[in-house]
Amino acid sequence: MDKNEQSIRLNDVKDEEWLKIVTELTKWVGMKLRFKTQYGAHSDYNLGGNPTAYYVDGAVEKLFTGEWKWKQEKYTLLEQLQVIAGSMMSENVRKASSAKIKMVPTETEELINLADREDYWEEEEEEKEEKNRLFDEALAACSEGDEELSLYVMALQASQNMNEICTLLAWDKRKVYVVQRKLHRKICNYFKQRNE
Repeated sequence: MDKNEQSIRLNDVKDEEWLKIVTELTKWVGMKLRFKTQYGAHSDYNLGGNPTAYYVDGAVEKLFTGEWKWKQEKYTLLEQLQVIAGSMMSENVRKASSAKIKMVPTETEELINLADREDYWEEEEEEKEEKNRLFDEALAACSEGDEELSLYVMALQASQNMNEICTLLAWDKRKVYVVQRKLHRKICNYFKQRNE
């Protein structure tokens, strides 16, 4: 199956089916990572964000970009995504075992995981404002010079959910998803470079 044929088949999958597949994949990845996300290869710090989301998003992205082929005669879509996510996990463990990984993130790097932090809502208002300012600064810096990212950031700031963003940009969910991942990678790199 070539990239165009794979893209057509993936686009033919209904939204309800995608939701079901991504939900099952998320559960599967969560079980695989159980108790392995505090330190090391699968930590928030090493992956630049929520480990489960990293592997789920990465697997879907690799399939959509054609980096991985959907072997439809051998695997269901869910099974293929599980194979990709499992491969990503193995690769990160291999990389981590051959390189030293810093285990303690700096305050700026924790901004990447701002939405996942339960204590965020209990912090002082000044701290929140400073972190929000830093995050807005990162959004501006990472989207500068990239029309798609700039449009997405503007829509993100004006919207409350994925459907509103899709409507504002006149993009389908898959395109928004790919642009989100691109921005996520740029923001992670931005904070890593900033702290070096």
